[in-house]
Amino acid sequence: MEFLIIAIIIVWLIALCSQWSHIKKLFKLFFKVLSNDDSKGEKKLMIFCIVPMMLFFIIYYIFIRPIPAAIIAVIGKCRLTES
Repeated sequence: MEFLIIAIIIVWLIALCSQWSHIKKLFKLFFKVLSNDDSKGEKKLMIFCIVPMMLFFIIYYIFIRPIPAAIIAVIGKCRLTES
């Protein structure tokens, strides 16, 4: 069981590295929105509408997207070693 958890974490980190370009673009956009100096109240709209959406995509690219690839790779490797 410990091997399975360690293997999932290792494959998750590898999958996370493959998503790094998407994550980097999202962080650049995130900080660009936060550093925008607009006095018309559009900054509030951006903070309350765009920032939560960007945070969702950051979480998606870091956690949700790599995990199925990690689980499938580890289960496939376990099945190959059993037979």
